Amino acid sequence: MALAESRGAWRRFVFFVVCIAIGVGAMMTVKSFSSLI
Repeated sequence: MALAESRGAWRRFVFFVVCIAIGVGAMMTVKSFSSLI
């Protein structure tokens, strides 16, 4: 039971980190793109 729960939490944590990385990357892209114009 605990093992299955930790597995689900791990997957959710990875998803959270990936979302943050995508968000930061998008913000940096927009920032550099707007400074280019």
